[in-house]
Amino acid sequence: MELGMHGLTRPAPPRGVSPARPAALVLGWGFRAQAQASSFASCWDQAQDLAKNASTDKSANKSKDASTDPAQLSPWAALLQAPASLCLAVLDHKLANPAGLQLQAWAAATLPGAPCLPCDERRLRGLATPHQSPRMMQRFATGSLCEALALHAAGLNAGSQPDARGDVQAAARAEAFAEAFAKPFAERHATPLTPASADPACRHRASVRHDGPGDPHPATVAPASPPPGATGVARLLIPRLVSSDGLATLALAHAFQDS
Repeated sequence: MELGMHGLTRPAPPRGVSPARPAALVLGWGFRAQAQASSFASCWDQAQDLAKNASTDKSANKSKDASTDPAQLSPWAALLQAPASLCLAVLDHKLANPAGLQLQAWAAATLPGAPCLPCDERRLRGLATPHQSPRMMQRFATGSLCEALALHAAGLNAGSQPDARGDVQAAARAEAFAEAFAKPFAERHATPLTPASADPACRHRASVRHDGPGDPHPATVAPASPPPGATGVARLLIPRLVSSDGLATLALAHAFQDS
C-alpha cells in the first residue's frame, strides 16, 4: 500500500503495471456474463475508428458521441496500435467468469502483452464519471462502470515518473500527455482521483447484480472538474462506448500531473 493524494491509501500497482513505467492508456471494461470476443471487438473497433477519424480530420467529429473531441484523440491514435502502451482494467471478480475469460482471450490475440489490472469494485464507489446511469449508480455507487474502471486504474499510477534507466519514449510520452490534455475538452471531463462525496441514496447494494451495459435508463453527461490544488488527475480520452450487441462497454483514460 502507498499513500495517495489527500492522505488516502491506495494499493501499489500490481504485477504487469510498473510504478516507474505506467501504461500510456487504460482501457476500462464493463460487460455482461454473455459477452463474447465479438462484443469486445465491437467496442475496440469503435475506439479505433474514433482515433483514425480524428487523425485524418481534426475539424469534424465523425463519432456518434458529441462529447468526444477529435482534436484530443489524434495524438493517441498510434498508441492504440501499440499494446505495450495499453493496460486493461476489469473488476477482479469478473476475470474468471466466462465473459472475463473471453475478454482475456480476445486481448491476448488483439493486444498481446497488454497487462490486465484486476480492480476491487469498492474502490470505484463515489468516483465521478461523465455518464450517469441510475442502475450503475445503484449497483456500484458510480455512474459508469467502464469509465470508473478506466479512471481508477489510470489514477493508480498518477504521479509515476518514466523509468530513470533511460526509457526516452516513456519520458516523451509522459510529457505529451500533460501537454495534449491541458485543453478545454480535458478540463470538461477531468475527474479527481479521490472519490467524490457519495450520495447516501446511492449506497452500494450487494444484492443487486447487474453487469455492463443494457441500462433501460438513458445515460446523461455530467462533466466533473478537478479540485483546486489537485496533483494527480485521471482523465477520460474516450468516454463510454457500447458494443453492437449491448453486452460490453469500453472507456479509455490516462493520468498526468497538474502543475
